[in-house]
Amino acid sequence: MDEAECFGYSRLRDGPFSEFVHAHPERLEPPNDVVPVGFVLNRIDGVYNGIRTSTLLDFVDADGELAQDWISCMSELGRRVGLGESYPNEPFSIAADSDPEAAPPVPATWAEFSVTTDIFFPWVQPPLFHRPRNELRDNMILARLNGSRLNGFLRDVCQAALEIGGVWEHPPADDLEGRVFDTDGFVIVDAHSQG
Repeated sequence: MDEAECFGYSRLRDGPFSEFVHAHPERLEPPNDVVPVGFVLNRIDGVYNGIRTSTLLDFVDADGELAQDWISCMSELGRRVGLGESYPNEPFSIAADSDPEAAPPVPATWAEFSVTTDIFFPWVQPPLFHRPRNELRDNMILARLNGSRLNGFLRDVCQAALEIGGVWEHPPADDLEGRVFDTDGFVIVDAHSQG
């Protein structure tokens, strides 16, 4: 997380959000009894506002050097790697909501995690202006760095959800060339073939 106006947090000023949470628990009061303390993801219903997120990504810059930085918009990354404009979306997004009146089997609080770029996967589509489009490119080095980091985060979230009696589920997620997630919903980062 980069900023959360509703909690008076800024990563540049306050450091990692996890440290901020421990130092200022009083700022993280949930909006109702259904939402756990510290659950500060972007809310669908707009209770939380001014939250900006970014993802730590490894990438090959325009000079061919391996680089790492916090990326909040894929257009920004596209310019830095020499591809020009790209899609103006976050590389990884989280949506969440709660319903204090929900009754089982409907969850009272839920969060949805989505990737919006293939930088996490071992085989990727070439940019639109490169041909042929049907040939995938080897991205295993970046997949091991970015996909493994993402998997570590998702495993921590999964474990935390299960420890409080929650459920970890994922929808089937196939891309055009084949499966990019395993049966637990984690990114497959060491695929040795394109099929």
